[in-house]
Parts: sequence; structure tokens; C-alpha cells
Amino acid sequence: SLFIIGLHSKKRPNNIVIGRSYDTHILDMVELGINNYQTIDSFNGFKKAVGSKPLLIFQGDQWERDSTFKRLNNLFIDFFRGSSPDKISLKALDNVIVFSVIDSQITIRCYTVTFKK
Repeated sequence: SLFIIGLHSKKRPNNIVIGRSYDTHILDMVELGINNYQTIDSFNGFKKAVGSKPLLIFQGDQWERDSTFKRLNNLFIDFFRGSSPDKISLKALDNVIVFSVIDSQITIRCYTVTFKK
């Protein structure tokens, strides 16, 4: 199973812990610091539909070179994947999540996609 915990203390402000466990044992766990968080309500326009799956994009060669980033890549995919569909509808593809690594710092950005004929 997957878990995520939000933490805040003097020594480690604005952190989240993402992890995976199996049979009451922790398989892997990563602590991430949050620098610039913006809520979805702070943006105008179309919001994500319930039940839609995001398209995940991983930018940067560190996702493949560094073992820590490989493990984190796998953890992000497990968190956002959901169930595997038999077919993909272009209308259901309404959001994209882009994970970028720049100077060993991860940025996560969400984009809205609209389907036009």
C-alpha cells in the first residue's frame, strides 16, 4: 500500500513523506521539502474531472541515471497511475503532470488539456 504524510516542524518545515509498504514492512520512503506550493483554487479555469487519469511526463536525464531518482520515479508512477484502462479516450485526457529535475531539485507542474475537434 502507498502512504503520504504531511509534516511541519522548526527543523524541517513544509515536508511530505511518500512511501510504500507491504505486509506491515516499509519498502521505501522518501522525504521531500515543499518550497513553492500553490493550490488548485488559486488558478482560474477548467478543473480536473473526477475519475480522469493524468498523463505523467518525467523530464531530465537524472530520472534514469540516479538510483534515488529512479526509485522516486517509480513511486510517483504508483501514486498517480490508478487502475489500468483497456482503452484510452482523448476526452478523458484532461490533465498532464510534469516532473522535472533541475540541479537535483524536483519541480512538479500540472497542466490542463482541452480536446478540440
